[in-house]
Order: sequence, then structure tokens, then C-alpha cells
Amino acid sequence: MSSLSRHDRRRLRTRGELVEATAQLLVECGYEDLTVLMITERADLARATFYVHFKDKEEAVWAVLADRVSALAQPEQDEGQQDEFTIRHRKWTRMFEFADEHRGLFTVVLSERGHIRLREALRRFMVQAITHDMTSGRLSQTANVPLDFEANFYAGAVLELLSWWLRAQNPAPVKEMTRHLGEMVFRPQAGTTGLA
Repeated sequence: MSSLSRHDRRRLRTRGELVEATAQLLVECGYEDLTVLMITERADLARATFYVHFKDKEEAVWAVLADRVSALAQPEQDEGQQDEFTIRHRKWTRMFEFADEHRGLFTVVLSERGHIRLREALRRFMVQAITHDMTSGRLSQTANVPLDFEANFYAGAVLELLSWWLRAQNPAPVKEMTRHLGEMVFRPQAGTTGLA
């Protein structure tokens, strides 16, 4: 038996309907053309109901992204027994598979049809997840590099790579993308860089 009251279950169901309507419309028309009226009409709900759950369309669109990406930040059950290369490789694979599964949504968010604040919110989410992985010891931090620098570097690089991959006419398979990422991140260090 659910511990949620009937009112709470109805509220969650209504929120879910608004989030799903927002996701569909975002892919169909892009962020700029999306309106609260369009969302409520698609969900067949009153406009006032929208504002019970969200303050504006940006918050509703972020809810779409947050609902979909939050699972990516969770560790897998057997992650504790794996080396860092395997953990990172599996995280990248999950991320690219997820972006591919939700290609329409991520193509909009990471393109000119999205909005800079949404992209920034997604980047901050990734920075938080990377920072958590490093401070918890699941992933190592590079010596002599500040944590916020490294987390922002990885989040920014991966977002740009995802954006490029989603726009490609003939995108490389996920396995190839994660292999290339592994080669870039874990490439052997050949002596010094010559940087002071």
C-alpha cells in the first residue's frame, strides 16, 4: 500500500502530465516558441494548475531535464569493485545512450532552439555530479588542479561533445564515442608538457 495520500498521488500525476506535455512540445517547437498555454492545452489542464507546480516555463523545462538526467548521477550497484577507467567508461556510455534515447530533447536543449539558461543549468548539474564523485572518492581528482576547475572542465567538454555528436549527420556509435573519450582522458603521459 502506498504511503502517499490520494491528494499527493493526484498531485504527482498532474505534475507528471505537465512535465510530459512540456517535453513533447519542447521537441516540437523549441524553447522560445513554447508557452504555458501550449503546455496546459496539451496536458488538458487549467493554466492555474500549471502555476501550482511551476513558476514559469523555464522551471517546467528544467523539470523535464532533471527528471530525465537525475538517474545518471546515481552510482551503479557494482561500481565499488571497479577501477576508475571502468567507472568513467560506464558513466560515459550511460550518458551517450541516454542522450541518444532522448535525442530530440537534448538536441533542442543544446542547440539554438534551446535557451542558454537551460544549458547552464544542465552544466551546473553535471558539475555537481562530478564534484560529488570526486569528493566521495568514487573518482580521483587530478593532483595540483582545483576541484572546481576540473569539474567545470569535464562538464563543459562533455556538453560540447554531446552537442556536436547530436548535430552530426552520421553520428559515431556510442561505443566509439566512449572509446575516444577514454583515450583522451587516460592517454599515457609522454614526459613533461614544458609548461611552467
